Amino acid sequence: MSAFHRESIVLRWLCAAGVILGPLCFFALPAILFPTEFESAEEMFAAAVNRPPKYTPLFLQIAGALFWLLGAYGVMGVLRGRRGRVPGRIGSVLVMLGGLSALPVIGIELAQVFILDQGADPAESIRLALALNRWSPFNLLLVSTLAGLFLGALLQLIGLVRGRIVPSWTLLFLLLPVAVNFLPLPPSLANILGSLGLAVPLLWTAAVMLRSEPSLAIAPQIA
Repeated sequence: MSAFHRESIVLRWLCAAGVILGPLCFFALPAILFPTEFESAEEMFAAAVNRPPKYTPLFLQIAGALFWLLGAYGVMGVLRGRRGRVPGRIGSVLVMLGGLSALPVIGIELAQVFILDQGADPAESIRLALALNRWSPFNLLLVSTLAGLFLGALLQLIGLVRGRIVPSWTLLFLLLPVAVNFLPLPPSLANILGSLGLAVPLLWTAAVMLRSEPSLAIAPQIA
């Protein structure tokens, strides 16, 4: 087995893992493991002052943002030469931009947790955390992160369906994350059901990626 072939296999597995672990680590696991029901940032920060700091969900999101990048690269590869490559690759670029924007957003959120944990004056700590939350660059990065990831993921799925990589019926599972918002369910159960809705098309895409030719994952072409 050549070095190129070995590297292709490793990258293919990393990209397939990224397709699944990106949304899982960024959205699903933090929401399932650390559910919150606060109605405002001020209420959330006030509660955080009297509790142990929660860095784990933010570290999960850092990993998720990096996995998003790998997954987007892999999607570009499997769409090479297929009918849905244009929307799929536009979506992949948007996902990459969203994943990159997420890193400074999470950095600011880590600073907020540190301020609330280390501040001697709870009222001043909450004020500083809120000031960061209302900082214009933070909100701009947050909007670009969410818009890039959600719109990009939707375009990716459209491309994958048009390219006959993911069957169209799997998209019905995407209604689950929307439907649970209208059901009187505990937050943890709603997050689990919503995550299951994302899992089906993602697992299908990852499986196709693993079965593809090594060159598809190692060298996706933009043209």
